[in-house]
Amino acid sequence: MAAEVFVDWSLVQLDPWPSSAHVYGMSELSPAIAIVDDDELVRRALSRLVASLSCQPIAFSSAEAFLLSLDDAVPQGALIDLHLPGMTGLELLQELGRRGIVMKTIVITGSEAEGARERCLQSGATAFLNKPLSRDVLAGALDVSDQ
Repeated sequence: MAAEVFVDWSLVQLDPWPSSAHVYGMSELSPAIAIVDDDELVRRALSRLVASLSCQPIAFSSAEAFLLSLDDAVPQGALIDLHLPGMTGLELLQELGRRGIVMKTIVITGSEAEGARERCLQSGATAFLNKPLSRDVLAGALDVSDQ
């Protein structure tokens, strides 16, 4: 029988920054990492994973919501789902490039379309990773120390 895993979702803050830093007891100096995924459970799981790396997760359900938030602050990095409704992950990468916004952008996907990896990397993605993500792989892609 598989062991059950319990997650305290009350610790996951899904509001725009900077308030979520206080939920995790992090300083405002903790690297902010945006999570852009239309699946709420994935956003929550990735928020926990990012927080476990002593980074401040800020979750968005769409590329459009993430782009609007950039008027207030630009995070150090972003985990971007490839298959978003509306503006796709690839289109989001291209829009970030058009705006001259520089950050680590990691595209994540559960089902890779042919040529998607190459197109994303050519459009400025720092990395292209398949779901599910391990803590070590994510730490390496974000270039944060694994604590």
